[in-house]
Amino acid sequence: MLSYLKVERGPLRAELKATLESGEAFEKPIEPKVFNRKERFDDEILGESFGTKFNIPKLGDGSAHVKDLLDALRIWVDRQDAPRRLGVQHMGLHGDEFALPGRTLCADGWAEESETVYLEREITPERLVEIQSDTAEYDSSSVAEILETVPYTRDTERLLPVLGWFYAAPFRPLVEEFTESGEFNHLNVTGDTGSGKTTTLSYLWRCFGMAGEPFSVDSSNFAQVATFSCTNSIPLWFDEYKPSDISSYRLDFFHNLYRKA
Repeated sequence: MLSYLKVERGPLRAELKATLESGEAFEKPIEPKVFNRKERFDDEILGESFGTKFNIPKLGDGSAHVKDLLDALRIWVDRQDAPRRLGVQHMGLHGDEFALPGRTLCADGWAEESETVYLEREITPERLVEIQSDTAEYDSSSVAEILETVPYTRDTERLLPVLGWFYAAPFRPLVEEFTESGEFNHLNVTGDTGSGKTTTLSYLWRCFGMAGEPFSVDSSNFAQVATFSCTNSIPLWFDEYKPSDISSYRLDFFHNLYRKA
């Protein structure tokens, strides 16, 4: 038992760490309802690894009732002396910490005991976050050269506003606090075909901790809702915005989410 997680608009959760006989370990935040039914327990706990199993002990002439065992596990979780932390449903800045899938970033690097934990939802944006650990090796002179050179890779008059937006995006909650409108503007990059829009944004996206392909305006409604609702301060990049190639229904749905984001 690692901690209890207080979740806004949700039940208190428990962050568990399971270590298997093979030495494999995994961490998972769970809700109390996990112990309501054996099927749910199997899906959410046993389903995390091939090496998990649920042994039902023999009591006298028969086996213990599964419901009694699950109730006992729930009570055991409730009685643990564990720290209480905040479970958040949006990747990004929360107070002085930046919550991401599996770990949390603070001023001194990756936090060993953070106050904030991101609750993963198994959606595409989570898999695109790619920030190396503190132990990763890098050439500081190369990093300095990149930072100094990037503003001059395109016409500076056009690129500097884009670069400034990327630098500001991780601090969106703070920007919204002191702006009169309480809003953070979207970034729209326009240009002729072949002018390098995709190449430039792809490179900046990587520089700011994201990897993979950009999101599609023509994706399913579920995918769009999951993408727009996954973060409060991580840049989300939608490419190939071509209204003439997109159905009016899809386009209206995207515009509605875009305005509210």
